[in-house]
Amino acid sequence: MFYDHRSGRGADLADSIAQSMMNHIRRLPSVRKIAASGADWTKNAYYTIKGVGAAVAICSEPLFIDNETHQELLNTEGLAQLAWAMAKGIDQWSKNA
Repeated sequence: MFYDHRSGRGADLADSIAQSMMNHIRRLPSVRKIAASGADWTKNAYYTIKGVGAAVAICSEPLFIDNETHQELLNTEGLAQLAWAMAKGIDQWSKNA
């Protein structure tokens, strides 16, 4: 979960989603939150969320087709689990915001 390095609330949202995914989808080896800025390797992610102003935004790259561990989630059931875990993380974050 990438978040704008200037956004404290973005860091909290990224953490909440990452924790929810780790808690609810056991097959994922790890989910991390990463501060994205224009000066580091995550700059492509950064440019999708920079300048959002007061809104909170993340850039999510939860699965990769070429990752064998992720391939078992690339079906209707796995994607539904992923969406549910992400929504649960967003919901939890909104209750603590």
